[in-house]
Amino acid sequence: MSNRNVWINEPYIYGATTSGVNIYSSISENKVAEVVYPTGINAVWADDSYLYMATTNSGVLRLPVSTISGTYNVTPNIVGYKNYPNITNNNVGYLHGADEFLCATTISGVDHFNTVSGTRIYTTVVSNPTKCFQISKGYFYYVDSNLHVMYDNSSNWTSPDYTYVKGDIILSATISDLFVIENTPNVLLIATTNGAAVIEEKKNDEGNSRFKYYFREAA
Repeated sequence: MSNRNVWINEPYIYGATTSGVNIYSSISENKVAEVVYPTGINAVWADDSYLYMATTNSGVLRLPVSTISGTYNVTPNIVGYKNYPNITNNNVGYLHGADEFLCATTISGVDHFNTVSGTRIYTTVVSNPTKCFQISKGYFYYVDSNLHVMYDNSSNWTSPDYTYVKGDIILSATISDLFVIENTPNVLLIATTNGAAVIEEKKNDEGNSRFKYYFREAA
């Protein structure tokens, strides 16, 4: 399970690869450092303090951003952040963060961390989770065959606060990507194998959210 991505947090651009992470200057666009990780990094996310990395065998690793400047091979500076049993599985497919929050999908579940307090909530009642998306209010979204949202981040859960069911408000197709524009209301941008959906989320009345479809042209 891999959703290798690129993340930009000035002054660096981070790219997850099959052999680690490539780190570029966002100003010069030159490669300035690298993390060597032979089994590959599935996904990356960074704030001003740390680069977080999803692995297939060691959970979530992190690298202090301060160690990048002036050092090309920063591999010796990576440290473990969350591994089993402090995450649902060491095989992490994707992660995403905002402010002090970080969400992660694994082959066994979905985890949500507060990077300041160190607290964690999670679920294992999920089928093959792929993407997740974190917003600064603490809400987070995650994808399996459907799109789920958790507004409450205070305790472990077995049922999400709401599920956008595929074939209902979302196109009957595989959800391949997700982006959330944080606003009042939030706007969900959902890519699928049949096209895209834009949802203007109506919290606590999601079934009546405004939405629009953009269909792919037939080949």
